[in-house]
Amino acid sequence: MKLEYRASDEIRNVINQIGRTEDIKFSPGARSFIIAEFLANTLHLFTFEIDRTISPSGISIMGYSKITSPDIKNPHGVCFLNEEWIVVSNRSAGVSIFKLPEPDGEINNYELSAEKVISGKGLFTSKVSTPGSVHSHQISENKFRIFVCNNHRHTITSHVINLENGVKVKNEGILIENSLRFPDGITVSLDGKWIAISNHDYGQVAIYENSGELNKKTSPAVALDGPVCPHGIRFSPDAKKLYVADAATQYVYFFESEDGNWSRVKNSPKALKLVDDDQFYYGKTGVKEGGVKGIDIDRSNAFLILTHRMEVVGLYDVQALNEINHKPDPKEIEEIKRLRDETFKASGESLLFKYWPQAIPFVHSIKHNKYLKPGYYKQQRREALALRSLKSENQKSRQPLTDPAGPVVSLTSHGVRINTVFYTIESIRRGTVKPSRIILWLDNEDLGKLPEPLRRLQKVGLEIYFSENIGPHKKYYSFLQQNEAFDKPLVTADDDVIYPPDWLEKLVEVHKSNTDVIHAYRTLRMRFSNGRFIPPKDWKNSGSTTPDSLNYILGVSGVIYPPEFLEYLKQAGDRFLSSCPTVDDAWLTVSALRAGFKIAQVENEPRLFMTIPGSQSMSLYQKNVVEAGNHFQLLSTFTDEDMQDLKVVRKNCFLEKGS
Repeated sequence: MKLEYRASDEIRNVINQIGRTEDIKFSPGARSFIIAEFLANTLHLFTFEIDRTISPSGISIMGYSKITSPDIKNPHGVCFLNEEWIVVSNRSAGVSIFKLPEPDGEINNYELSAEKVISGKGLFTSKVSTPGSVHSHQISENKFRIFVCNNHRHTITSHVINLENGVKVKNEGILIENSLRFPDGITVSLDGKWIAISNHDYGQVAIYENSGELNKKTSPAVALDGPVCPHGIRFSPDAKKLYVADAATQYVYFFESEDGNWSRVKNSPKALKLVDDDQFYYGKTGVKEGGVKGIDIDRSNAFLILTHRMEVVGLYDVQALNEINHKPDPKEIEEIKRLRDETFKASGESLLFKYWPQAIPFVHSIKHNKYLKPGYYKQQRREALALRSLKSENQKSRQPLTDPAGPVVSLTSHGVRINTVFYTIESIRRGTVKPSRIILWLDNEDLGKLPEPLRRLQKVGLEIYFSENIGPHKKYYSFLQQNEAFDKPLVTADDDVIYPPDWLEKLVEVHKSNTDVIHAYRTLRMRFSNGRFIPPKDWKNSGSTTPDSLNYILGVSGVIYPPEFLEYLKQAGDRFLSSCPTVDDAWLTVSALRAGFKIAQVENEPRLFMTIPGSQSMSLYQKNVVEAGNHFQLLSTFTDEDMQDLKVVRKNCFLEKGS
């Protein structure tokens, strides 16, 4: 049922480099398809020809155009009006209308300006709000009605676009509102009789009859269950089948209506498992992610095309799909629904937006304006005083950094951060317990760039070494390579944190109380479902000082490692380079599990200390959290044997608690 597409190596390389995708659409004449790449603010337009020299028929991708624009901001939905015009719904802006460049079968880059934008800005003047998906329905030769899913406003708005003389837009306001909760996908049957909407948070598909009586108070003709978090949605050309992508599972569902009257359809969908296990779990960025996002069917009803994180372009034979029903495991689906519901919290803010949607821009401006946050100016004064004091100590103090009785402290820095890391080191110097050694590891390319504050610290005990660039692993691995044996614990620190005076003292105290445990100021509780990790962003804080193999190290606030663990870590070598090159916490946690060391939090509540203002600009947050790099690398690091060990640990925890 899966079809291969033909493409040059250059075009395949383009496809392989595309990141998080949200939507994919065929042009009406099946001459091109377009993909919305959310985080890169980019559209990818591919021209193709139907290839009938192979059986079953496939497509040959002939050309490619990369499209960027100031009017494209987090594109979540896209649709064609005709072969020349597209509409893009931008989650972080409005709805933009573009005229496409003439395809030439080559590889091109275009920066376009929208011919018209349906505004998503303004307190009372915005016509759309957080637009997610968009679908067009042709009214006449040059006139189209588009339907826009306003995700956080929980509405569908209608807009008429006239291309006869320029681009004119008539905003018709809210068309559908009743029974919607985060509408994440929309499709209109070719005959215009039915509108189907993915109700993402309700886990339902709402179908409305598109009659003259349809208004925002109209109830759906039918609400269909099956998908956990429905996303992309598409009627077949004859409107007798409805395909629904489930972003939270490995399935695409399809419902059938024998006579095309969707008000009489019952909940009996077929399920197509179109995402394999590895693609699904590696593609998860949250419990409601990992599955197919965008789907479309060409008007000849030959091809279904889809996109998700691990397969940017998936092509399938529609007729073959219609003969299949993979029947998901009910227990597995119920578990995913449980995790979905756990992460979904109805808030007062949501109710406010529901009944007063004009408040969205106003409330968001307050929430995301740092100057209006409570305590902002007090925090600014505290940071300024702390930095001023530490800078003064660096210039005047000759107090030694070290004490032979303390542990070793190791940290790394690079780039512009080497100009501010002295603040971190000075905060450690003023501590109630001092390290026996404090080592700063720098990249080789930073040789000769040593700022004066670090040269002053060298005179009072700071050791600076240059090492190959192995990312965050450098802070411990370079120390392991430097030493053959270990008689003191190692403490790792981050280069953008101001540590309190009792920071090292508390780490030493908990280590002495239990020298067989790794102690960290911040730990998470590892969570998994069906033998696989759920994404770390959905884990919870440990909330306890009890040592446990289910705790996951977060190194940002400081960790102390026993000498025996350092010996094991040295023997383990540099295998992290192939499994988790930018996530040292994953390697250190799995190594603790394999070596038999439990992990404990220093205090019941996790600690997050003051950071140096402006030092986070080079952090790994975008790659590891937003783009879920930590989840991919976590899955690559923990083997099946590791997961089995964690399963036993979790079972024993339940038995000990009597549950």
